[in-house]
Amino acid sequence: MKFKAIKRFADDTTDKAISWITTELNACLRELFIGLGKLTFEDNFLSYEWSGSIVAGAEQQITHNLRVTPTRFLVVSATNVNTIVFGPTAPTSEVFYVKNIASTSTFTGKVLVLP
Repeated sequence: MKFKAIKRFADDTTDKAISWITTELNACLRELFIGLGKLTFEDNFLSYEWSGSIVAGAEQQITHNLRVTPTRFLVVSATNVNTIVFGPTAPTSEVFYVKNIASTSTFTGKVLVLP
């Protein structure tokens, strides 16, 4: 939006200025909504998505490309009800560890690793 152009309404009525501002604002919002509508969930976060399976009681090493040590993760899908937690091994700027603490079932799903 170019607010310098509003100077042309200095000698005009406020109705014309308000109409112009409304038109400009609507155009900017339309462009913003179109752009944001094309973003995916992963586009909105610095993250790494991992898909796979973790057998009951096992720790899984996830190699990521975040360049920083991850501090959290989200389970974004799972085929069964399991609990995965931070693994006992400390994460690094290259790998992250999660553990399936279920006693009998395998975790299968997607994990989003976040810095």
